[in-house]
Amino acid sequence: MNITKKDFHRLRTNSSTTLDQKWTNNLSRFVLVDGGKLEVDPNYNRAIYWFGNNYANVLLAKAFLEGKGHSFQLVKDTEMGGAYAVITEPVGAAEE
Repeated sequence: MNITKKDFHRLRTNSSTTLDQKWTNNLSRFVLVDGGKLEVDPNYNRAIYWFGNNYANVLLAKAFLEGKGHSFQLVKDTEMGGAYAVITEPVGAAEE
């Protein structure tokens, strides 16, 4: 399956393309889906992409990120009703 940037951006419900100080001070709201401790290295540019509660969208997003060699952490956002999100490097603008 070939998932494009455009597809990826259509799957997401919201995003923050810079994981700035506002986010790093509030990481406790995110819980890793597969357990473990969430760690975000401030030396790397990271973004957050939300996918609502639709796990099918998460699977497609994961396939896109893995296909592009992006590392990511799959989390649930406790302040967004448990919505799924990925923390990864910025994907960039969707192709038109």
